[in-house]
Amino acid sequence: MSRIHVLPDDIEIDFDSDAGLLETLVNAGIPVVHLCGGRARCSTCRVFVLEGLGALSERTPPEAEMAAKLDFPDVVRLACQTTLNGSVSLRRLVLDKTDVRLASQLGKPELGGAAGKEVDVAALFVDVVGYTKMAEDLPPYDIVHLLNRFFRQVDEVVATNNGVIDDYMGDAVLVLFGLHDEDEPALAAVRAGFGILEAAHDLSRYVQKIYRMKFAVRVGIDYGEVVFGLMGGSGSAR
Repeated sequence: MSRIHVLPDDIEIDFDSDAGLLETLVNAGIPVVHLCGGRARCSTCRVFVLEGLGALSERTPPEAEMAAKLDFPDVVRLACQTTLNGSVSLRRLVLDKTDVRLASQLGKPELGGAAGKEVDVAALFVDVVGYTKMAEDLPPYDIVHLLNRFFRQVDEVVATNNGVIDDYMGDAVLVLFGLHDEDEPALAAVRAGFGILEAAHDLSRYVQKIYRMKFAVRVGIDYGEVVFGLMGGSGSAR
């Protein structure tokens, strides 16, 4: 006889080998959400395996597809697709209506990376020097035109160095390197930083000629572990 320890309910369930995880939990009265009826389409029956991962069956093809879509780590499993062959300790991840709205994939577009994961990345931050005064002195059209000229060049430099633009913040941009296990993300960030400084230097001649003012940027780079995933409401991109 094997046993499941379920959190946050703090309930233990005895079961025989080769038992379906979702069925075992539901029969024991554990309120596991499974909107799609156990067909690996909604992901609301997801659980986090704390101990005993080796006692679970391999991912089925439908679960593997969902796990790839949402970047699930090995310890996050769909109860509806999992068979138990030994004792495990796990935590339910969908506990209330808000969790259901966040977790359910029914009717959602095909967006990857919804689940959080820890990744070693290099982060590059760029902003325009003296932007506040520039925005005060130039008409709105010229400000947007100038920033778009610069950001277009930044896009090209970032793409050449396998970076991902994470966010634009007015006159600033945040770029990440290493999200997809690229080699030497820190070196790529440094190369991109030099490329962006060169692009800003070239653009400065244009700004000086057209607007009679200087154009310069600051570049900062850091490297370390971050938590990455889709965040925000349903209308947000990342």
